[in-house]
Amino acid sequence: MSGVISPDSLAKVRLIDAVALHLPAAALRPWREALACRDGPIITLVSEQIAPEGFVIERHVCVDTTASGGNTTLLVQAA
Repeated sequence: MSGVISPDSLAKVRLIDAVALHLPAAALRPWREALACRDGPIITLVSEQIAPEGFVIERHVCVDTTASGGNTTLLVQAA
């Protein structure tokens, strides 16, 4: 989407991962509050003019080996 969305509308928009808004820091509060009130995952508000790292989504996968006593060989045998 290109343009400016109101904070009220932003609170209702679904299927977004980040919001880019270039305004003075003091003016960002309504948009920050709208994003904070949303249910679901945390949505990043990128407000720096040049901040490509703000548009990177990092996901992690953790395999808990404590059920097998930390022995990964047992996990491989179970799979």
